[in-house]
Amino acid sequence: MQTHLLLYEYIIAYFNLSELKDLIFRLGLNYENILGITLEEKAQELVSYCRRHGQLQKLVEKCKALRPFLPWEESLSSQNSSRPDNPHDEITHERIGTANENGYKKSPPTLALVPNSY
Repeated sequence: MQTHLLLYEYIIAYFNLSELKDLIFRLGLNYENILGITLEEKAQELVSYCRRHGQLQKLVEKCKALRPFLPWEESLSSQNSSRPDNPHDEITHERIGTANENGYKKSPPTLALVPNSY
């Protein structure tokens, strides 16, 4: 799964609309300038905006600060900051644990950055 898709999935799973508004503020962006009405629409536009402007690393860092219990991918957050985000890089993930009796996963997926080679 690609970096931006996984970030989107984490955001919609672990943030509500009010918390997303706070995240956008912490990124120095204007909430009203991020298109969309629903959590899913706003999250998609936020991730797309950060991807277009080379700010996925900054988004990951802010998310990690707000949700430190999630593995926001050690490899991406420790990635060399001089290397621009490559939209063709993929994130591989492995589901850990199983759903409990309430249907919740016991642990979120782990991530690893895997650059595509052309």
